[in-house]
Amino acid sequence: MPDPQDEQTFLRGKIDWSHRQSAAGRAALRWHQELLALRREHPALQDDRREALEAHRDGAALVLRRWNAGREVAIVALFSEKERSVALPEGRWRILLDSGTESYGVPGAKSAVVEGSTLRLCGRHAVVVERTA
Repeated sequence: MPDPQDEQTFLRGKIDWSHRQSAAGRAALRWHQELLALRREHPALQDDRREALEAHRDGAALVLRRWNAGREVAIVALFSEKERSVALPEGRWRILLDSGTESYGVPGAKSAVVEGSTLRLCGRHAVVVERTA
């Protein structure tokens, strides 16, 4: 555990603003900007009540569901290097954001695939999906 009083801990925690100029830095910034925009604009992400939230673990994946105003999203984060499938609640889902797409520049990443209520992801991947039916 890093010592919060140690100056080295502080220095390692400082943001390296030059990283923004690299391709990986620009991709990470774009990912976070798009996540924040989705948070601001999507009705399912407007309600912060616990009653509008469900989270569970599916193996090495965390599945977080949020709903509001008749809309529902699931945020799925895979904390494993291996490709795997994650079960979503019954229904049809579509991908809103996918860290595996080429625009985020993650080396070796593959786009997620939704088949019915199953989401297939490559390792170390995050996806936001929306229920369509």
